[in-house]
Amino acid sequence: MEDVIFQDTTMHQRLLEHLTTAVLLLDGELRVRWMNPAAEALLAVSLSRVHGISLDTLLGGDESIDDVLAKARDAFHPYTQREARITPLNSEPLTVDYTVTPLSDDELLLEVEPRDRLMQISREEALTTRQGDHQGACPGARPRSQKTPWVASAGRHSYWSGI
Repeated sequence: MEDVIFQDTTMHQRLLEHLTTAVLLLDGELRVRWMNPAAEALLAVSLSRVHGISLDTLLGGDESIDDVLAKARDAFHPYTQREARITPLNSEPLTVDYTVTPLSDDELLLEVEPRDRLMQISREEALTTRQGDHQGACPGARPRSQKTPWVASAGRHSYWSGI
């Protein structure tokens, strides 16, 4: 029986460590108790460096996320925030989606999904779509670099007429 529990715990640990979503476990005072490697990569810090540090300190004094986490903890109700801006310590600002889930009176689970790359891809796709629409509006239009058959034949004609 103990082997089954140990294997279960090991499996859960492996699953959390291989997620691409950043996962942090916070205590009731919003201090970091644990984070997976995706969270370490996103926030550019190691767990050993920030264990026991308040999330407020880790995010450079961002009070808005602290307020949301405190409300979720006090109401014991999950909360999701879309396209929030956070500034990790010694790093560039990030746009993220995050969900906070109270696990107990003294534990909060924070899941953070970066949005910056997805927003950039969406902007590029929109630009590509608009360019495609523009080309579709003028079906006979050619780029300036592409010569028409008439221009090519005129060039050959002037070359041969000079000989």
